[in-house]
Amino acid sequence: MKLDHRPDAQALECLCSAYALASTAADDVALHGAIIQEPVVLDGQVVGMRRRKNPSVEIANAAWRNVRGFCSDFGFSPAARTRIALEKPDTTEQDFMDLLSSPRLPRENRSKI
Repeated sequence: MKLDHRPDAQALECLCSAYALASTAADDVALHGAIIQEPVVLDGQVVGMRRRKNPSVEIANAAWRNVRGFCSDFGFSPAARTRIALEKPDTTEQDFMDLLSSPRLPRENRSKI
């Protein structure tokens, strides 16, 4: 099966980008928490604090979903590896080349092959 593997490189690049984004967003959540506080400003003055979900939570979740999907495509999970079917390489040409390039056996030993 002689397929062009160039699209694999692009998919692997997407996997790496998704992993980098997921990791960065997860670091932000670890640093600032899943809930962040932001000031409530009225007439130029802070009158209180409002709590809301850190936007990095959603970014991390979406990026990890992408990573998981790419890992499944590449067979990087135990379940995905069970679906991989490998073909034996066609070695008939190599076997023929080995036969042609091997030293010739003496006449008395040829009948034993």
